[in-house]
Amino acid sequence: MGSWASDAKAAAGRSLAELPALSTIEEDWRFTSPEDLALDGIEPANGAGGSGSLPAAPASRIGYLTATDGVVGETGPGTLPDGVIVCDLATAVADHEALVKNRLYGLVGFDTKPGALNAAHWDAGLFVYVPRGVQVELPAEALTYV
Repeated sequence: MGSWASDAKAAAGRSLAELPALSTIEEDWRFTSPEDLALDGIEPANGAGGSGSLPAAPASRIGYLTATDGVVGETGPGTLPDGVIVCDLATAVADHEALVKNRLYGLVGFDTKPGALNAAHWDAGLFVYVPRGVQVELPAEALTYV
């Protein structure tokens, strides 16, 4: 993982520790019990990625990723149009740093407790990049199992 990504995760961890606990006073969370959100972090039920067989990803996708308990399993790009990237987030950080660095944490930062938790502890995700002017007919799919 690039140093910028490690630095961002560390900053998010500090933010997570420093932000006040959520309560039902915040409008976004007034109907949700903060205790149900596991905002102190969670541990996967099985760090080895679970067991059993997963359903096959449909063939009618440009790409897909499966993750079990946060561990990336099967990934598969289909036939991608020129310039389109579909891969897991860790690979994207390593192989397409400029694209990821400009977008990761752009929509959801780590200035809120849930955002900080996500930014500090992400370990899997699907990265999809479609260049301007390129049209994609089929979707990308992420299958997450816990």
